[in-house]
Amino acid sequence: MSLPELIDGEIFTDERGSVSALNSFVLGGQKRLYVIRQNPNITRNWNGHKDEKKWFFCISGRAKIGLVKVDNWQNPSKDLRVFCHLLSGEKSQILCAPKGYANCIKTGSEHATILVLSEKTLDEALGEQIKYPPQTWAI
Repeated sequence: MSLPELIDGEIFTDERGSVSALNSFVLGGQKRLYVIRQNPNITRNWNGHKDEKKWFFCISGRAKIGLVKVDNWQNPSKDLRVFCHLLSGEKSQILCAPKGYANCIKTGSEHATILVLSEKTLDEALGEQIKYPPQTWAI
């Protein structure tokens, strides 16, 4: 079973400003990207994909990302292990969600901007996407 992976990057700062880098993150296989600008104090639905790998990078603000390995897509267990990661625009980290996981994004008291990479086209992703209410698992 693949587990979620958090890849640390680097932030280089000098008098000109800063550069966030993810030099150990190897690009390859991604077919699309999109940006989520999420309002404060919002928890999105759990969004599951049987056969889609995703990566989450917080550009600004802070967001908690929950990941659950779904055991039964039509009737998942309510007591599944939830992997939670707090991503921040102040840290250079990217979170990998393996195939077979549902993800949920929760913001605190500030807006968050999250870049998402996917290995599926939009048509491919929509064809196998399953949504669950935000209260299905706690993050």
